[in-house]
Amino acid sequence: MSQLILALLVGIACGMLLKKNKSLTYMPKIVVAAVAALLLVMGAKIGSNPEILASLPRLGGKSLVFAVLSIAGGILLSLPLRARN
Repeated sequence: MSQLILALLVGIACGMLLKKNKSLTYMPKIVVAAVAALLLVMGAKIGSNPEILASLPRLGGKSLVFAVLSIAGGILLSLPLRARN
């Protein structure tokens, strides 16, 4: 856990140091590629785990409910902010 927090803090420090550097216009492409690679690896890991695959029907329903409620909550909580503007 401490390694994860340390990596996060190092990333924040690098971002703060490099935010004034205008030559980093390629950074969004690197971020998109890194997120795509992360999703690919996570999908491969999930797909290779038979326990997760066996429980997908049960997990899928709960995940759908969680996603719908998260979106609805986000929309409902943002309405007062939109009304102020």
